[in-house]
Amino acid sequence: MQIFHVLAIAAPFAFAAPLEALDWCNGQRYDATQYACYDNKLLCPFFNGAPLSACGDGCYYPYVYNCTQDNQLNVLPEADGLFSLIAVNPAKLVSSKIEACGRAFYLKSDGPCTYCPSQVPQQGGKCPDGKETIIGGLGLVSVHCVLSSRTDRNLCQNTAVPGGQLIYVDPETGALGFTQAHSASKPQGALQDIREFKNGAFILASSWGWLACPSKQQGSAPALLQVVAKLPGLSYASECFDISVLTVEKTGGGFAAWQYT
Repeated sequence: MQIFHVLAIAAPFAFAAPLEALDWCNGQRYDATQYACYDNKLLCPFFNGAPLSACGDGCYYPYVYNCTQDNQLNVLPEADGLFSLIAVNPAKLVSSKIEACGRAFYLKSDGPCTYCPSQVPQQGGKCPDGKETIIGGLGLVSVHCVLSSRTDRNLCQNTAVPGGQLIYVDPETGALGFTQAHSASKPQGALQDIREFKNGAFILASSWGWLACPSKQQGSAPALLQVVAKLPGLSYASECFDISVLTVEKTGGGFAAWQYT
């Protein structure tokens, strides 16, 4: 997993600020906007707007690992239930829910885009609230989605629509997306090598992390920030910036939406 390459290693030194603005750590000058100094002996670089944590004489990503009292790294447990997603970059003052809309995922505060057929309540059923984007962890997804094509690495939305809605990354653009209701069609070569950690990182193994990129503006509405994977060989707009995509464990039963649109 490529994102792991930056973990559990000592940080190299880099000076992005003028010399007079640098701080000292264990006899080394460093830029406090790019590195954190632990116990005046270990420098750890910033990653997605926040410093990596220290464990012994190395640095690690706390949304994938934890550090034991004897300075050993343990991988966090995988998400085995339902969860939502948030995007975080403290340096950009970003901490936002991620919602499904337009078969993509956006940093969005007003909920997802959903639909429930009028026949559902007319036939005595009840439309799910549809107020939040919820994803199914290992096994806790629509039975229709499980029976169609889900594996332990192919996540589904927590929807009631027959066939479910699979999550993938478009290999041509890096966009995190999901299948249309009643269809399992995905872009050719769609990437689904996703790992999700319990109240931790949401990672695409074949990527170098996630970006928040301005989407095309619709009318007078402000452009939303879209969640995009950093894929080898692709180029991205200069306005894009790094984010950590994190899972937030959810409790309770029932579907989150009939379908996301």
